[in-house]
Amino acid sequence: MILAYLLPLAIGILYLGMPLLVRHILPDYLPGLDALRIVLAGVFFLSLASGASQFLITINKQAKIIPFVVSGAVLTALLNYVFIKLGWGITGVALGSAIAYFLYSSSLVAYGLSYFHFRVGEMLGFFGRIVAPFLYSFGILVVLDLVLKGDSVSLGNDVLITCIKLVIFAILSIPLLWYINRQTKVVTMLLRQVGVMIPVLSHFLKRRKGK
Repeated sequence: MILAYLLPLAIGILYLGMPLLVRHILPDYLPGLDALRIVLAGVFFLSLASGASQFLITINKQAKIIPFVVSGAVLTALLNYVFIKLGWGITGVALGSAIAYFLYSSSLVAYGLSYFHFRVGEMLGFFGRIVAPFLYSFGILVVLDLVLKGDSVSLGNDVLITCIKLVIFAILSIPLLWYINRQTKVVTMLLRQVGVMIPVLSHFLKRRKGK
C-alpha cells in the first residue's frame, strides 16, 4: 500500500523531468520519449507484483510464481509482436510491455489475496485502493502536459515550464502523502530520518573541511 502511494510521485517527477533532459541533451532520443513515458506507467504495475511475490515466498509458495512469470513473458512477446506488425514501432513495444505488466501484476496480486479468502468484491476494492493513486497522479500529468507545453528551442523557457509543472504536481500530490501518512506514518518517519541525517552530514562536512 505504501509503495502504491509513494511510487507515483517518483514516476511523476521522472515523467515531467525526462523530456527536458532528452530535448536539450539527448535530442537523438526524442522519438523514444513517448515510449519512455509508457514504460514508466508499466513500472508502477510491475512494482505491485513484488509485494505479492514476497508474500508467496514467505508462505513457501514460490513455485506458484513461475507460471505467472512465464505467462507474462509470453504475453509481452506476443503483444510486442502484434504492435510492431501494426507499425507502432518502439511505442508499440512499450505499450505491449505495459499492458503485460498490468495483467501479470493484477493476476499475481489476485492470487496472493486468495490466500486471505478475499471475495471478488473485496479484491476489486483492494485493487481500486492501490491503483487510484496512480490514476490520480497520471491524470494530473496528462493535464499538465496539455496545458503547459515544453519548449524545445529555448532551454531557459523549458526549465521554467518544467519547474512550474513539478511545483504544481507536488502541491496536488499532497493529498496522497497526507492519506498514506495518516494510515502508516511513513512520511513522518522519513522526515525524521532526514532531520537526523542533515546534522550528521553537516558535522561530517565540517570535519572534512577542518582536515
